[in-house]
Amino acid sequence: MKAKFFIFLFFLLSISVRAQLANNSQNLLIHYSEEGTSEFKYSGGSILNEVPLSFNSERIDNDYVILKWSVSTSANTEGYYIERMIDVEGVYEVIAYVKAKKTEGRKNDYQLFDENTYSGKSFYRLRTVSFMAEENYSEINSVCGNAAINKSLKMAEIYPNPVYNELKISFEELPEAVSEADIQVLSLDGRLIYRYNTPVLSYQIQMVESVKQLVPAVYMLKVELNNGTELMKQFVKR
Repeated sequence: MKAKFFIFLFFLLSISVRAQLANNSQNLLIHYSEEGTSEFKYSGGSILNEVPLSFNSERIDNDYVILKWSVSTSANTEGYYIERMIDVEGVYEVIAYVKAKKTEGRKNDYQLFDENTYSGKSFYRLRTVSFMAEENYSEINSVCGNAAINKSLKMAEIYPNPVYNELKISFEELPEAVSEADIQVLSLDGRLIYRYNTPVLSYQIQMVESVKQLVPAVYMLKVELNNGTELMKQFVKR
């Protein structure tokens, strides 16, 4: 009698195990490369549920486009690939990768400067990837060439460029409402390196002495006027 009971119990357990294996097999994808090697990816469940709250691109001068995006970060998010397509090419290429900030559930802002001198139309999209290799794509943004440059850039010039020790900002005639400027030095991947607030006047020259402490590289100078206008300039530190 006991033997029959154990045989029946074993039968039930085997059915349960087979059902579980069948369920898991639906979530396991096997990809074979051209060389014959295999790659396993788990596709079940909702591992990656992050979708960008916003993704925007804007040309700031002849050489650079600024990309900005905001997300509510998921614990499963690994990072973000920025992809660009030139209209005459028709194929997206990865131009940068940004690692996700580990602040789950909070709104996080990112920005990146892309060196893009193309005079025609460029298209950008953001690809979010999880630790389990799942992906989400943002909406596609486009920017035009030199004709789309913000006219407000003419409000200021910077020199010398390249610079060794001291960068100078020469302001032109500013709107009457402008009295202060928030000056920022940024890396090309959008990291804030130096920032200060100062009063400004038309035809004034501002000194940015902090550049002498920078390592040689290409940087962005961002000037936010108190009327909401933003000026962006690229400079080279020698």
